[in-house]
Amino acid sequence: MSASRTGLATPSKQSSSNSSPKLRLRHYGIVVLFFAALSTFMSAPGQTHSMSAFVDPMVNDLRLKQTTYSTAYMVATAIAALTYSLMGRLLDKYGARSLMPIGAAALGGACCVMSAVPSDFVAVLYIGMFLCRLFGQGLMCLVSTWLVGEWFEKRRGLAMGVVGLGGSLSVMIVAGFNNSMIETHGWRQAWMVLATILWISAVLPSILFVRNRPEPLGLLPDLRLAGDPDIEIQTKLDRDGNAEITTDSWTANEAMKTATFWKLVAGMSTWAMVGTGLAFYQASLLERIDVSRQYAFWLFAVQAGSAICSSFVAGYFTGKIPARYLLFVSVAGLACGVVLLLTITKPWMAIFYSIMLGLNGGILRSTGMVVWVNYFGRKHQGAVAGSAMSICAIASALGPLPLALSFDQFGSHQPALLAFLTIAICASYAVFTARPPQKQPAPVQA
Repeated sequence: MSASRTGLATPSKQSSSNSSPKLRLRHYGIVVLFFAALSTFMSAPGQTHSMSAFVDPMVNDLRLKQTTYSTAYMVATAIAALTYSLMGRLLDKYGARSLMPIGAAALGGACCVMSAVPSDFVAVLYIGMFLCRLFGQGLMCLVSTWLVGEWFEKRRGLAMGVVGLGGSLSVMIVAGFNNSMIETHGWRQAWMVLATILWISAVLPSILFVRNRPEPLGLLPDLRLAGDPDIEIQTKLDRDGNAEITTDSWTANEAMKTATFWKLVAGMSTWAMVGTGLAFYQASLLERIDVSRQYAFWLFAVQAGSAICSSFVAGYFTGKIPARYLLFVSVAGLACGVVLLLTITKPWMAIFYSIMLGLNGGILRSTGMVVWVNYFGRKHQGAVAGSAMSICAIASALGPLPLALSFDQFGSHQPALLAFLTIAICASYAVFTARPPQKQPAPVQA
C-alpha cells in the first residue's frame, strides 16, 4: 500500500530499482517505535497484571468482598470500553503526538484517585478504576498500535513485535514491583509511585519526540527514505502474507458489517476475558497448589519472558503467514493454558502454565494488534481498532466476575475455569475461519 492510495502526502521522488531497501536504524521511525513501546509499557497502571497486585491489600484494608471489588472492576472497565471507538476517531483526527501526553498525564491522575479510595465511600473505587481503564487499557494502548500502523506497512508485524516487548517487560516487571512497593510502603503510596513515574517518563518526552506520520517529514513507512523502492516480495510466504495488507480504506461501520471483524473479535475478546480473569486472580488460582503470593506475582516475569520470544517470532511471520493461522494458535494455546491450570498439582508446575500463557499471549500482542490495519486499511485504523478494543474491553471486564462468583458460591474456581475452556475452544475455531474481507467496488453511476 503506497501513501498515495491512502490519501496521505508522499515524497515525489521514487526509485525504479526492484531491490528491497535495507533496514535502516538511523531513521526517525526508530524513535517513534520506542515511544510506541513506551506507551504500551506505561499503560501498566490500567492493566490487569498491575492492578492484580492491589486486589488483596485493598480488599482487606477496605473490608470489601471479592465480588464487590470484581464488580467495581467490571463496571468501570465496561463503561470505559464504550469510549474506545471515540478515542480511535480522535487519534485519527489529532494524532498520537497530541493524545499520548494527555493520556499519560490523565493516567497519573487516575493513580492518585486510586491512592485516595476511602473505606466508607466505595464510589471513589469505581471512579478510580474507570479512569485507569479509560486511559491505561484504552488510550495508551491505542496510541502504540496507531503509531505502528502509520509508520510501518510491510514490516508492520515485526514492528508490533518490538512494541509488544514494551507490554511484555511491563508484565515482567510491574506486578512484582507493585507487590514490593505495597509490602514496603503500603498500597496507597504504591499508587502514588506509579503516578510519579508516569508523569516523568511519558508526558514531556512524548510532546518533544513523537511524530504522527513519516510523510510530512519527507520519509516513507517501513524505515524508508524518499527515493527508496518498495519492499520486494521475494517468497511465496511473503506473497501470501502481504496479500492480506489491503489498499482499501474501510470505515468502522463498514468493517463491523463483515463476518471477519466479528470472528477476529471473538478470538481477541475471549483472550481478553479469560486472560484478564486468570491474571486478576493469579495468586488465588495458584494458592491451591501452595504457590506463595510473592512467587505467584513473579511468575508474571516468566510469562512475560515467554511473550517476548513469541512476539518477535510472530511479528516476523505476520505478513508471511495468514494472520488467522497465527491467531488460531494463540487462542488454542489459551485453552491449553486453562487445561494446565486445572490439572497441575505441584508449585513448580506453575512455571509451565505461565510459559504457555506467555507464548500465546505474545502472538496475540504482535499479530492481533496489526490485523485491523492490515485487513481494513490505514485511513480509519484508529476507529476500527477502537471499536474492536471496546468489545474486547467489555469482555475483559467480565473476566474476573465468573471466578469470583464461582469461588463465593462453590468454594472453588473450577466451574468458571471449565466455562473458560469451552469458550476458548469455540473462539479458536471462529478465528481460524477469519479470512481477509473483500470490499465491493462502488456502483458506477449512469
